[in-house]
Parts: sequence; C-alpha cells; structure tokens
Amino acid sequence: MGRLSLVNYYNMDWELVMRGLKNTALLVVVVPLVVMVFSYCISWVVVRSRSQWRYVLDFGAFLPHALPEVIMAVGALLLGLFVVGDFLPLYGSVWLIAMVYVIARLAFATRAINSSLLQIHRELEEAAYAAGLSTVRTSWRILFPLLRPTLLSVWIWTTLLVYRELTVAVFLASHQSITLPAIIWSYWFGGGRNEAAAVTLLMTVAVTPLILLFWWFGRRSVVPSQ
Repeated sequence: MGRLSLVNYYNMDWELVMRGLKNTALLVVVVPLVVMVFSYCISWVVVRSRSQWRYVLDFGAFLPHALPEVIMAVGALLLGLFVVGDFLPLYGSVWLIAMVYVIARLAFATRAINSSLLQIHRELEEAAYAAGLSTVRTSWRILFPLLRPTLLSVWIWTTLLVYRELTVAVFLASHQSITLPAIIWSYWFGGGRNEAAAVTLLMTVAVTPLILLFWWFGRRSVVPSQ
C-alpha cells in the first residue's frame, strides 16, 4: 500500500484529457442514436417494403463489415482532405470520426433489427393502418415497444464499441477532436506508460455506471418465465 500514489494523475495533461472526455462523450451520445435511427429505417425498408432496391440497400448496409476499419479511416481522411475539404471542413473534426463510426456499426445493427422485425407479424401493422395510424405512429406505438430488447442491445453494443474505438480515432483525430483511446495511445508511444494506465483506469471507472445502468434496464425488459 505504501507504493500507491496519485502522482501519475498529477503528471497528466488534464486539459487534453478533458477535451478527449468531451469528444468521447459526444460520440457515445450521438453515434448510437444515429446508428439506431438509420438501422431501423434500413431494416424496415428491407423487411417490410416490396421495393426492388431493398436488396441493394441491405447489401450496402452490410458492406462495411467486410472492410477493415483502417481502410474506412484512410478513405474518410482522403475524403475530408481532397474531396469535400474546400466547402465542408470535416477534416480534423469530431464529426468525421462520428461519420465513420456510424458507417462501421450499421452492419451489426441492421442484422439485429432485421431478424427481430421478421419475428413480428405484418398483421399488427396492417391493423394499425386500418385504424388510421401512419407509418411513423405505427412504428412508435407498436414496433418500437416490441423491438425494445433488440434496440437496447444494439445501443449497448454500439456505445461500448464507440467508447473504446482506437483505430479510426488514431487516423482521424486532431488536437481538438482527440478521444480518450487516442490519448492513451499517444501517452503509450510517447513513453508515458504510467499516464496511459491512469487514463485507462479513468475510462474504466467512467464506463462502469453506464454498464450497470444498461444492465438494470436490460433486466427490467426481460419477461419472467411462467
């Protein structure tokens, strides 16, 4: 116990750590929400519509799963620098990182929601349409409550992946858009392994209440067996 010390926390660049915490928190809030909205819309078109393009949409949503995240990060880097850099300042921003995160997580989310939508009979929606409900209200009043366990699991999984994601952040983060995993990486390869361990411990402590909260909501959503 005598060797325990807080000196590594004093040696950290707290301004940088707080900036990384702010960016990471922004990504953790925005990315899972956008992924869920996009994934539900894609899954509804694929499973419920009769459009001849639904298979193309399904393939496009699953395609990022076949691409290494390094490739997507480099592609986004080139996009921000040479394609849209003149009129859209994405390069070096947290929004470019968020865009890649969303694209990378669509594959898992759409697979999960597809399989759950297939288990919900169309007659429930047809009855809602016959009662005068729109597609949006039918989704809100009928489909979302039935899909709640799936949506919750997608949210949990996406949040945890975004929280710890390193590869994309290392390629795309700037000094203003740096995330906590990128800070740990920079400390580690800059010789500050003690500071890297300190930031890692802070990340673990910060995410623990979130995991417990998700676990509590997950237990409440489970129907007890008779």
